[in-house]
Amino acid sequence: MCVALKEETLKVCDIESCLNKQYAKGICQKHYMRIWTSKNQEKVQGYIHKPRGREDNLKAYLKHRYGLSIQEYMSLVDEQNGKCAICYSEPVIYDRLHVDHDHETGQVRGLLCYHCNVALGHFRDNPQIVQSALDYILYSVVPSEESAG
Repeated sequence: MCVALKEETLKVCDIESCLNKQYAKGICQKHYMRIWTSKNQEKVQGYIHKPRGREDNLKAYLKHRYGLSIQEYMSLVDEQNGKCAICYSEPVIYDRLHVDHDHETGQVRGLLCYHCNVALGHFRDNPQIVQSALDYILYSVVPSEESAG
């Protein structure tokens, strides 16, 4: 489609001097939300002041991101005795274990402490890089002070 025809068919907001594309009812999203908000002050106040605790946020996050219920998450915590699946330490940072998952399949692999989760992320979940890091740690020779002189 040529640019001239595309511009001709693009519908813009009906509000004067606004060039944003139409969102609903002939106006752009910004103007639509302004009008809706002004007409629905009670609902807006309810959203703003709705109490959500840390557990509610975690519940919503687990469900949205990994498809896990809080009960399934707690079951994984129990299976791992509350410890990281890699280093077997209890969580210190953020006071919880992080869900580890395969980035290609979305399959949950287990729960990790903050440091192990970040490390796997830096290794891009690549077994060859993890093996190279292991080899580096195991076989790198650090010269001692005696042999340096």
